Amino acid sequence: MANTIFLILVGSLVGASSGLLGSFMVLKRMSLVGDALSHVALPGMAIALTFSLNPIVGAIMALTFAVFGIWYLGEKTEVYSEALVGVFFTASLAMGILITPEPNCSKLFLAILKI
Repeated sequence: MANTIFLILVGSLVGASSGLLGSFMVLKRMSLVGDALSHVALPGMAIALTFSLNPIVGAIMALTFAVFGIWYLGEKTEVYSEALVGVFFTASLAMGILITPEPNCSKLFLAILKI
């Protein structure tokens, strides 16, 4: 029972903070960034699982690469940053699905109660 209350409390705090941050993201016209970066982490986690590494390390490396890639291409080309975010979003999601090792899929898609 205490575990369920803790999960509800954590979920509520995450939801409240996400709503607060999300309103600022919409006002800055950056609403796709959060969704895109969450999907950019997938290929990093898949590569880390392939090499039996911690998936969080792979996710952080993939996110760092994507953020600097979007920033660099936004500065050096005439392409809008929103378009670059969309390209990174779709490309990384496709790569992540293709790279994810089949037996390790259950490690990436866990329910909150199994954490």
